[in-house]
Amino acid sequence: MIYVIGIPLIAFAAILQSVIMNDIRMLNGRPDLALLILIAAALFFGIRPALILAFFAGLFLDLLSGLPLGLTSLELVTVLFMISFTENRFWHTNILVVEMVTLVSSFVFHTMAAGIQILTGSNILFTDALVRIVLPSTFLNMLFILPIAYAAYQIRLRTEEDQE
Repeated sequence: MIYVIGIPLIAFAAILQSVIMNDIRMLNGRPDLALLILIAAALFFGIRPALILAFFAGLFLDLLSGLPLGLTSLELVTVLFMISFTENRFWHTNILVVEMVTLVSSFVFHTMAAGIQILTGSNILFTDALVRIVLPSTFLNMLFILPIAYAAYQIRLRTEEDQE
Protein backbone atom coordinates (compact mmCIF):
# COMPACT_ATOMS: atom_id res chain seq x y z
CA MET A 1 0.00 0.00 0.00
CA ILE A 2 2.83 2.40 0.78
CA TYR A 3 4.21 2.02 -2.75
CA VAL A 4 0.87 2.89 -4.35
CA ILE A 5 0.91 6.18 -2.47
CA GLY A 6 4.67 6.61 -2.11
CA ILE A 7 5.88 6.40 -5.71
CA PRO A 8 3.45 9.03 -7.07
CA LEU A 9 4.13 11.18 -3.99
CA ILE A 10 7.88 10.98 -4.58
CA ALA A 11 7.40 11.79 -8.28
CA PHE A 12 5.29 14.82 -7.32
CA ALA A 13 7.89 15.84 -4.71
CA ALA A 14 10.65 15.62 -7.32
CA ILE A 15 8.66 17.88 -9.64
CA LEU A 16 7.97 20.36 -6.81
CA GLN A 17 11.63 20.29 -5.83
CA SER A 18 12.74 21.00 -9.38
CA VAL A 19 10.19 23.73 -10.05
CA ILE A 20 9.18 25.49 -6.83
CA MET A 21 11.82 24.66 -4.22
CA ASN A 22 14.56 26.16 -6.40
CA ASP A 23 13.05 29.57 -5.62
CA ILE A 24 13.36 29.03 -1.85
CA ARG A 25 17.02 29.75 -1.28
CA MET A 26 19.40 30.69 1.48
CA LEU A 27 22.73 31.59 -0.11
CA ASN A 28 22.96 28.78 -2.68
CA GLY A 29 21.28 26.18 -0.50
CA ARG A 30 17.73 24.99 -0.96
CA PRO A 31 15.45 22.52 0.84
CA ASP A 32 15.29 18.97 -0.52
CA LEU A 33 11.68 17.89 -0.43
CA ALA A 34 12.32 14.35 -1.67
CA LEU A 35 15.05 13.78 0.90
CA LEU A 36 12.79 15.02 3.70
CA ILE A 37 9.91 12.77 2.65
CA LEU A 38 12.31 9.82 2.56
CA ILE A 39 13.65 10.64 6.03
CA ALA A 40 10.10 10.78 7.39
CA ALA A 41 9.20 7.54 5.60
CA ALA A 42 12.26 5.79 7.03
CA LEU A 43 11.56 6.97 10.57
CA PHE A 44 7.80 6.40 10.62
CA PHE A 45 7.20 3.52 8.18
CA GLY A 46 10.46 1.57 8.22
CA ILE A 47 13.64 1.47 6.22
CA ARG A 48 12.64 -1.09 3.56
CA PRO A 49 9.88 0.93 1.91
CA ALA A 50 12.00 4.06 2.22
CA LEU A 51 14.92 2.44 0.38
CA ILE A 52 12.71 1.47 -2.55
CA LEU A 53 11.20 4.94 -2.62
CA ALA A 54 14.73 6.42 -2.48
CA PHE A 55 15.69 4.55 -5.63
CA PHE A 56 12.68 5.93 -7.50
CA ALA A 57 13.16 9.42 -6.04
CA GLY A 58 16.75 9.47 -7.27
CA LEU A 59 15.68 8.42 -10.75
CA PHE A 60 12.96 11.08 -10.88
CA LEU A 61 15.32 13.79 -9.61
CA ASP A 62 18.04 12.78 -12.09
CA LEU A 63 15.57 12.82 -14.98
CA LEU A 64 14.40 16.30 -14.04
CA SER A 65 17.84 17.78 -13.32
CA GLY A 66 19.92 16.28 -16.11
CA LEU A 67 22.38 14.56 -13.78
CA PRO A 68 23.70 11.12 -14.74
CA LEU A 69 20.93 8.61 -14.14
CA GLY A 70 21.34 6.88 -10.78
CA LEU A 71 23.67 9.39 -9.15
CA THR A 72 21.05 10.87 -6.83
CA SER A 73 19.71 7.37 -6.14
CA LEU A 74 23.16 6.39 -4.92
CA GLU A 75 23.28 9.40 -2.60
CA LEU A 76 19.75 8.85 -1.24
CA VAL A 77 20.21 5.12 -0.68
CA THR A 78 23.51 5.78 1.11
CA VAL A 79 21.85 8.31 3.41
CA LEU A 80 18.95 5.96 4.16
CA PHE A 81 21.38 3.13 4.82
CA MET A 82 22.90 5.34 7.53
CA ILE A 83 19.43 6.02 8.93
CA SER A 84 18.80 2.27 9.12
CA PHE A 85 21.29 2.07 11.99
CA THR A 86 18.86 4.05 14.15
CA GLU A 87 15.89 1.82 13.35
CA ASN A 88 14.16 0.51 16.47
CA ARG A 89 16.78 2.13 18.71
CA PHE A 90 15.04 5.44 19.34
CA TRP A 91 11.49 6.49 19.89
CA HIS A 92 10.63 7.61 16.37
CA THR A 93 8.12 10.30 17.34
CA ASN A 94 10.64 12.29 19.34
CA ILE A 95 11.19 15.54 17.46
CA LEU A 96 14.82 15.74 18.59
CA VAL A 97 15.54 12.39 16.93
CA VAL A 98 13.86 13.58 13.75
CA GLU A 99 15.89 16.80 13.78
CA MET A 100 19.19 15.03 14.49
CA VAL A 101 18.60 12.46 11.75
CA THR A 102 17.75 15.31 9.35
CA LEU A 103 20.87 17.22 10.35
CA VAL A 104 23.19 14.29 9.71
CA SER A 105 21.35 13.08 6.61
CA SER A 106 21.26 16.49 4.93
CA PHE A 107 24.90 17.13 5.71
CA VAL A 108 25.99 13.76 4.31
CA PHE A 109 23.71 14.06 1.24
CA HIS A 110 25.01 17.50 0.26
CA THR A 111 28.62 16.70 1.13
CA MET A 112 28.43 13.63 -1.13
CA ALA A 113 26.93 15.74 -3.93
CA ALA A 114 29.65 18.39 -3.58
CA GLY A 115 32.34 15.72 -3.45
CA ILE A 116 31.04 14.06 -6.60
CA GLN A 117 30.98 17.41 -8.40
CA ILE A 118 34.59 18.05 -7.39
CA LEU A 119 35.63 14.55 -8.48
CA THR A 120 33.98 15.00 -11.88
CA GLY A 121 35.97 18.15 -12.54
CA SER A 122 33.72 21.00 -11.46
CA ASN A 123 35.67 24.11 -10.62
CA ILE A 124 34.38 24.64 -7.06
CA LEU A 125 36.21 24.70 -3.77
CA PHE A 126 35.04 22.27 -1.12
CA THR A 127 35.01 24.96 1.57
CA ASP A 128 32.90 27.22 -0.65
CA ALA A 129 30.47 24.39 -1.27
CA LEU A 130 30.33 23.66 2.45
CA VAL A 131 29.60 27.26 3.47
CA ARG A 132 27.36 28.31 0.59
CA ILE A 133 25.43 25.11 -0.18
CA VAL A 134 25.74 22.34 2.43
CA LEU A 135 25.15 24.32 5.63
CA PRO A 136 22.27 26.51 4.33
CA SER A 137 20.56 23.48 2.76
CA THR A 138 20.92 21.55 6.01
CA PHE A 139 19.39 24.45 7.95
CA LEU A 140 16.45 24.72 5.54
CA ASN A 141 15.90 20.96 5.67
CA MET A 142 15.78 21.09 9.46
CA LEU A 143 13.00 23.68 9.21
CA PHE A 144 11.02 21.90 6.51
CA ILE A 145 11.18 18.46 8.19
CA LEU A 146 8.84 19.59 10.96
CA PRO A 147 5.57 19.70 8.95
CA ILE A 148 6.61 16.68 6.87
CA ALA A 149 7.36 14.58 9.95
CA TYR A 150 4.09 15.66 11.55
CA ALA A 151 2.17 14.62 8.41
CA ALA A 152 3.97 11.25 8.31
CA TYR A 153 3.20 10.70 11.98
CA GLN A 154 -0.49 11.46 11.44
CA ILE A 155 -0.65 9.12 8.44
CA ARG A 156 0.98 6.38 10.48
CA LEU A 157 -1.52 6.86 13.32
CA ARG A 158 -4.46 6.70 10.92
CA THR A 159 -3.19 3.59 9.19
CA GLU A 160 -2.62 1.87 12.54
CA GLU A 161 -6.19 2.77 13.58
CA ASP A 162 -7.56 1.35 10.32
CA GLN A 163 -5.67 -1.91 10.79
CA GLU A 164 -7.11 -2.41 14.28
